[in-house]
Amino acid sequence: MLKAISMRLFLILTVLSLLAGCTVVNLLKESRLKKPNIKYVSHELGEPTLEKVPLFLHFNAHNKNDVGLKNVFVNYELLSEGKRFLKGENIELTLVPKGDTKIIVPADIVYKDILDALGSVAEGVFSGKKTLRVLANVNVYGTPTVYSGDEEGALFSFSYSTSEVIDIPIPHNEIQNKAKESLDKLKKLF
Repeated sequence: MLKAISMRLFLILTVLSLLAGCTVVNLLKESRLKKPNIKYVSHELGEPTLEKVPLFLHFNAHNKNDVGLKNVFVNYELLSEGKRFLKGENIELTLVPKGDTKIIVPADIVYKDILDALGSVAEGVFSGKKTLRVLANVNVYGTPTVYSGDEEGALFSFSYSTSEVIDIPIPHNEIQNKAKESLDKLKKLF
């Protein structure tokens, strides 16, 4: 008796899994997937504490596809000369079908971490280097779910980690302009 119930439960779970898999296949088969356009919009600083100040980076993701994506998350850290200066954890990535999604990437600017990394950043700025070399460690994980209208289907769980060296352009002109503005303000004080 227990064996028969277990067998039926196994068959029901198998059929449900296959149906969910079919939904995913149908959703993906019906649309030619296009890469979303992701654009930086703005940033804002949160309420500072004695140890850190929260930073929120705002992006807009435009998804041209008929299907959306949810249940995917990202952890990251950025390092310069082996010293971490930004990190974020458990950031949810969701793309709505055929539309725009606002993505907020939180980052904690930890004063100690920034001071440790500041030497290599300052050296890059003042030495005239055109870029600052940064190591980005990124982990993407989750159980991606594609959806459209009333249908949705989850894929398999995954975790993918990568490290990438990125050359970030140093905006020398902007830095010089800000320095000049600051000096002009100081001169007016005296």
